[in-house]
Amino acid sequence: WRVAPLDADDTDRVRLLAHETGAHCPQNGRSVVKLIVRRGPGARGYLPPEPAAPTRVLAISPWPDFPNTNYRDGISARVCQLRLGDSPALAGIKHLCRLEQVLAQLEMRGHAVQQGLLLDMSGHVVGGTSSNLFAVRDGELLTPTLARCGIKGVMRRAVLEAARTLGIRAAERDLALADVLAADELFVTNALFGIWPVTDIDGRSLRSDTFDAVKDLLSSDRDTLTLCWRSQSARSCEPLPLVDRL
Repeated sequence: WRVAPLDADDTDRVRLLAHETGAHCPQNGRSVVKLIVRRGPGARGYLPPEPAAPTRVLAISPWPDFPNTNYRDGISARVCQLRLGDSPALAGIKHLCRLEQVLAQLEMRGHAVQQGLLLDMSGHVVGGTSSNLFAVRDGELLTPTLARCGIKGVMRRAVLEAARTLGIRAAERDLALADVLAADELFVTNALFGIWPVTDIDGRSLRSDTFDAVKDLLSSDRDTLTLCWRSQSARSCEPLPLVDRL
């Protein structure tokens, strides 16, 4: 499905949301703002009322403080036992049915890892428990297609758009776990933490620990995505303000 262009009423709603957000956010520092839209009250059962009266919830929380080592040295990941069920009708959407991710995150307890790696029922890699996944292989940027399940995050989109801007070969395709383990480089993305290189999966070190393609992906202030791509022939860099991408 496609999102229709904004009409006059939509523009007014956007202005209202911007006003509400500004009125409730702290005036200093950074915050995380999460907007949840629910279908609203209705009778028992699955069928929504007609007409529906959607409810919006604005959640505001402090900006998380992520360790600098996650950016400089990379993170560890662990393959989850849980497998995501196929749901093509909902694939790519950030909906509220996140029980699978909750169960997967519980598997991380007691393990010194920052992300769980989720596979679907066919054994294809989907992404992290709270992130999208990118692999670098032979100079090409690869990410799971997410046609059957998973979330197409805003940071994932920003990286793919940056790749197109720089003329980097990038593709969405099915990736087996073996493809990920054989990657030259691996990193995960999320709108809050940005980009973290992955150094090992289940204790198995990846092929490279230099992060040549990704170590400059995010500038020090983390407000600008700077995608730097190194190859044998050239090195291309372009700053991309996240405010224009998210």
